[in-house]
Amino acid sequence: MDRQAVYYKAGLHLLKQGRKSEIDGNCRYRDDDGLSCAVGALIPAEMYDARMENISVVYVGPRVAEFKKKEVGVACLSRALESELGELTDADVDFLYALQVIHDRYQPHEWKDELIKFADKHNLDDAKILAFGSN
Repeated sequence: MDRQAVYYKAGLHLLKQGRKSEIDGNCRYRDDDGLSCAVGALIPAEMYDARMENISVVYVGPRVAEFKKKEVGVACLSRALESELGELTDADVDFLYALQVIHDRYQPHEWKDELIKFADKHNLDDAKILAFGSN
């Protein structure tokens, strides 16, 4: 999946969902209500493992020390994301982290504007995000 597809999949997922995925105020890849965050939307249901919770997406990819990659949660998260996205580069991880920040640090009513800024920064087409909700 290329970055444009990742952006649309995660961004449209957030806008349709309209609520944060969190438990007790802590953001989650998946929560007890079946909601998911931007990166969680990229994890196939059959590959989700609760052990990946509380593991930041910054811990996947080549720059992470080998000892860290052996932790079960990190390994689960890496396998799940790479099953959808292919082998991740450090730049891919930075891209995913920036999407994650939109979910984690902003309120749902701010997501559309933040996704548009994200598209501009990453030279992505934002037509589907702009059109969301205008039907």
